[in-house]
Amino acid sequence: MARVRTVTDTLEFEGERYTLVFDFEVIADFEEGLGVSIGDVLNPPGGGSPMVSRLARLMLAAIRRHHPDADLNLAGAMMTDPAIAAQFYGAVTSSMPQAGDVEGEAGSAATANPPNRRARRAAASAGKTGSSPRPKRG
Repeated sequence: MARVRTVTDTLEFEGERYTLVFDFEVIADFEEGLGVSIGDVLNPPGGGSPMVSRLARLMLAAIRRHHPDADLNLAGAMMTDPAIAAQFYGAVTSSMPQAGDVEGEAGSAATANPPNRRARRAAASAGKTGSSPRPKRG
């Protein structure tokens, strides 16, 4: 089973502070409401860019717990700010299962696209015969 991490961050938009939360409940409610997995929202099947409307809905899901009066227009406007969009992506990707977080089959979706350079390098070298990870610098 995949382990979703709880990630909380504070955003500032138009002079107001907003609390962003990604946890199992927020992600499950988002997926149930939209009928699509968060993985397919962030990394659409077949490639391409994520749908803006889905990203705005995900932002709304993430801020609504602490800001129940927030609406889709606010969430969409927040996503147009590059700094907020970067915080949003950082928070949501940090909450997602990482390589090694999934019990069971190797090669699952959680390990297919590791989130950072070190994890991608380790995953790439793991499939090569006779290779080993680069030693750490001391």
